[in-house]
Amino acid sequence: MFDVKTLEEYYRLKCEEVVVKRQINTLRNEIINGLHEMELEVYASEGYTAEIKYLHQTTPEFVDFLKQTNNEHLIKETASCKVYEVMKCRYHFSQEEEDRYYGLKEVPYLYVKKIEYE
Repeated sequence: MFDVKTLEEYYRLKCEEVVVKRQINTLRNEIINGLHEMELEVYASEGYTAEIKYLHQTTPEFVDFLKQTNNEHLIKETASCKVYEVMKCRYHFSQEEEDRYYGLKEVPYLYVKKIEYE
């Protein structure tokens, strides 16, 4: 069984987590913006590497299309480009549909690694 102290500790840690996540997002954006300014995708220095990678996403309209055609099982947070290609062949998208559904959005995420020297 738990007690009030356990709830207090949980609440305190969750509050700290919110602050830390905010700080991480701020630093992440600062690093990504700095790499963009230097026109770099990868940076290595003093024991760390930082690399910007991209997640490719289709448009919300394509996700709506998957819902309308009872293909919700293909949707994660967004539909992948691979799913788009399969559905394009299956439903023979018109040029207008292709333009509307395939508005790729590249979402940057940051990968930082500490280099261990032996």
